[in-house]
Parts: sequence; C-alpha cells; structure tokens
Amino acid sequence: MYTLASNVGANRVVAGTKIPHPCGDPELPAKRDQEISRKVLLAALGLLEKKLEKPAIVILD
Repeated sequence: MYTLASNVGANRVVAGTKIPHPCGDPELPAKRDQEISRKVLLAALGLLEKKLEKPAIVILD
C-alpha cells in the first residue's frame, strides 16, 4: 500500500510484505518472520534518521 501512502503525501514510506501483515508474514517459519520484521523496522528507522529533500520510498526485496 506504499502507493496509497505516497498519494496522501507521506514523505517516508517503507513498503511492507502484505496488506494484513505489513511487518512480517505469519505463514513463514518464526525465524524468517522475525528476519522480515527486523528488516522492515531497520528500514523505517533508517528513514527517520535522514533529512529528506523529497519523499522517500523503500521497497524491500
């Protein structure tokens, strides 16, 4: 839903994994779910540390 966030004017957006579970995937094994959650969190914190001149979108792979 990062396109929606961009359309409403959010200047820092981290694209999550799925709409009902943006910070992980409970269908995966617990360790893998935790890795995904950590990756999303670190990306979000990284965006908060930066001074932005224009909106930033991070899409995790």
